[in-house]
Amino acid sequence: MPFDELFHQHLIFSNVKCETAYQLFEKVGSRLYKENYVKSSYLSALTKREETYPTGLSLENINIAIPHTDCEHISSPFIAYASSEQPLLVGSMGEKNKTIQVSHYFFLGITESKTQVELLQYLMTLFTNYQFVQGLKHAKSEEEVFQVIKHPIRSEVL
Repeated sequence: MPFDELFHQHLIFSNVKCETAYQLFEKVGSRLYKENYVKSSYLSALTKREETYPTGLSLENINIAIPHTDCEHISSPFIAYASSEQPLLVGSMGEKNKTIQVSHYFFLGITESKTQVELLQYLMTLFTNYQFVQGLKHAKSEEEVFQVIKHPIRSEVL
Protein backbone atom coordinates (compact mmCIF):
# COMPACT_ATOMS: atom_id res chain seq x y z
CA MET A 1 0.00 0.00 0.00
CA PRO A 2 1.41 3.42 -0.91
CA PHE A 3 2.38 5.49 2.13
CA ASP A 4 0.08 8.37 1.23
CA GLU A 5 -2.89 6.00 1.61
CA LEU A 6 -1.95 5.33 5.24
CA PHE A 7 -2.36 8.97 6.35
CA HIS A 8 -5.87 10.25 7.05
CA GLN A 9 -6.83 13.64 8.42
CA HIS A 10 -9.27 12.09 10.91
CA LEU A 11 -6.29 10.26 12.47
CA ILE A 12 -4.51 13.48 13.43
CA PHE A 13 -4.73 14.48 17.07
CA SER A 14 -3.29 17.94 17.79
CA ASN A 15 -2.34 19.29 21.20
CA VAL A 16 -3.75 16.39 23.19
CA LYS A 17 -4.04 17.17 26.91
CA CYS A 18 -2.44 14.40 28.95
CA GLU A 19 0.13 13.97 31.68
CA THR A 20 1.86 10.81 30.45
CA ALA A 21 2.66 9.16 27.14
CA TYR A 22 0.49 6.22 28.19
CA GLN A 23 -2.51 8.53 28.57
CA LEU A 24 -1.83 9.70 25.03
CA PHE A 25 -1.58 6.10 23.84
CA GLU A 26 -4.93 5.39 25.50
CA LYS A 27 -6.66 8.35 23.83
CA VAL A 28 -5.30 7.56 20.39
CA GLY A 29 -5.79 3.80 20.82
CA SER A 30 -9.40 4.28 21.89
CA ARG A 31 -10.16 6.30 18.76
CA LEU A 32 -8.37 3.80 16.53
CA TYR A 33 -10.43 1.01 18.08
CA LYS A 34 -13.72 2.88 17.67
CA GLU A 35 -12.90 3.40 13.99
CA ASN A 36 -11.96 -0.27 13.49
CA TYR A 37 -8.29 0.31 12.71
CA VAL A 38 -7.13 -1.85 15.62
CA LYS A 39 -8.31 -4.84 17.60
CA SER A 40 -9.21 -4.84 21.29
CA SER A 41 -5.72 -6.21 22.09
CA TYR A 42 -3.99 -3.15 20.55
CA LEU A 43 -3.56 -0.86 23.55
CA SER A 44 -2.23 -3.56 25.82
CA ALA A 45 0.17 -4.80 23.12
CA LEU A 46 1.30 -1.27 22.28
CA THR A 47 1.99 -0.44 25.94
CA LYS A 48 3.87 -3.70 26.53
CA ARG A 49 5.99 -3.24 23.41
CA GLU A 50 6.78 0.37 24.27
CA GLU A 51 7.98 -0.73 27.73
CA THR A 52 10.21 -3.42 26.21
CA TYR A 53 11.32 -1.63 23.04
CA PRO A 54 10.85 2.13 23.47
CA THR A 55 10.42 4.19 20.32
CA GLY A 56 11.53 7.69 21.34
CA LEU A 57 14.03 9.27 18.96
CA SER A 58 16.11 12.33 19.76
CA LEU A 59 16.95 13.83 16.39
CA GLU A 60 18.79 17.01 15.44
CA ASN A 61 15.72 19.24 15.16
CA ILE A 62 12.95 17.30 16.92
CA ASN A 63 12.17 14.49 19.34
CA ILE A 64 9.67 11.99 17.95
CA ALA A 65 8.21 8.67 19.07
CA ILE A 66 6.98 5.96 16.73
CA PRO A 67 4.72 3.71 18.83
CA HIS A 68 3.74 0.49 17.07
CA THR A 69 2.99 -3.13 17.75
CA ASP A 70 2.72 -6.46 15.96
CA CYS A 71 0.52 -6.87 12.89
CA GLU A 72 -1.87 -9.24 14.66
CA HIS A 73 -3.32 -6.31 16.65
CA ILE A 74 -4.09 -4.21 13.55
CA SER A 75 -7.35 -4.47 11.59
CA SER A 76 -6.68 -1.92 8.86
CA PRO A 77 -3.34 -0.25 8.01
CA PHE A 78 -2.81 3.36 9.12
CA ILE A 79 -0.40 6.00 10.31
CA ALA A 80 -1.85 8.27 12.99
CA TYR A 81 -0.19 11.45 14.19
CA ALA A 82 -0.57 12.99 17.63
CA SER A 83 1.01 15.96 19.32
CA SER A 84 0.82 16.48 23.05
CA GLU A 85 0.06 19.83 24.59
CA GLN A 86 3.25 19.52 26.62
CA PRO A 87 6.30 17.29 26.09
CA LEU A 88 5.91 13.83 27.66
CA LEU A 89 8.59 11.42 28.82
CA VAL A 90 9.10 8.33 26.66
CA GLY A 91 11.81 5.72 26.57
CA SER A 92 14.66 6.39 24.18
CA MET A 93 15.04 3.86 21.38
CA GLY A 94 18.07 1.66 21.90
CA GLU A 95 19.11 3.31 25.19
CA LYS A 96 18.02 1.27 28.18
CA ASN A 97 16.62 3.28 31.10
CA LYS A 98 16.95 6.62 29.28
CA THR A 99 13.95 8.85 28.67
CA ILE A 100 13.47 11.86 26.43
CA GLN A 101 10.76 14.51 26.18
CA VAL A 102 8.54 14.09 23.13
CA SER A 103 5.65 16.12 21.75
CA HIS A 104 5.25 14.46 18.32
CA TYR A 105 4.08 10.86 17.84
CA PHE A 106 3.57 8.76 14.72
CA PHE A 107 1.51 5.65 15.51
CA LEU A 108 2.10 2.91 12.95
CA GLY A 109 -0.52 0.32 12.16
CA ILE A 110 1.01 -2.14 9.75
CA THR A 111 -0.73 -5.32 8.62
CA GLU A 112 2.26 -6.77 6.76
CA SER A 113 5.51 -6.95 8.71
CA LYS A 114 7.60 -6.81 5.52
CA THR A 115 6.53 -3.19 4.94
CA GLN A 116 7.53 -1.99 8.42
CA VAL A 117 11.25 -1.53 7.68
CA GLU A 118 10.52 0.35 4.46
CA LEU A 119 7.99 2.57 6.23
CA LEU A 120 10.41 3.33 9.08
CA GLN A 121 13.12 4.25 6.58
CA TYR A 122 10.72 6.59 4.80
CA LEU A 123 9.66 8.23 8.07
CA MET A 124 13.29 8.72 9.10
CA THR A 125 13.83 10.56 5.82
CA LEU A 126 10.91 12.83 6.72
CA PHE A 127 12.13 13.36 10.28
CA THR A 128 15.54 14.50 9.07
CA ASN A 129 14.04 16.89 6.49
CA TYR A 130 14.35 20.36 8.03
CA GLN A 131 11.36 21.81 6.14
CA PHE A 132 9.14 18.92 7.18
CA VAL A 133 10.16 19.21 10.84
CA GLN A 134 9.62 22.97 10.92
CA GLY A 135 6.23 22.58 9.26
CA LEU A 136 5.23 19.95 11.81
CA LYS A 137 6.40 22.05 14.76
CA HIS A 138 4.55 25.15 13.60
CA ALA A 139 1.29 23.58 12.40
CA LYS A 140 -1.62 24.95 14.43
CA SER A 141 -4.49 22.68 13.32
CA GLU A 142 -5.18 19.16 12.14
CA GLU A 143 -5.59 20.52 8.59
CA GLU A 144 -2.15 22.17 8.72
CA VAL A 145 -0.57 18.99 10.10
CA PHE A 146 -2.27 16.98 7.35
CA GLN A 147 -0.86 19.27 4.67
CA VAL A 148 2.65 19.08 6.16
CA ILE A 149 2.52 15.28 6.28
CA LYS A 150 0.97 14.87 2.83
CA HIS A 151 3.11 17.48 1.03
CA PRO A 152 6.41 15.56 1.01
CA ILE A 153 4.55 12.46 -0.07
CA ARG A 154 2.99 14.15 -3.08
CA SER A 155 6.11 16.06 -4.09
CA GLU A 156 9.62 14.99 -4.84
CA VAL A 157 11.09 17.00 -1.95
CA LEU A 158 12.54 13.81 -0.58
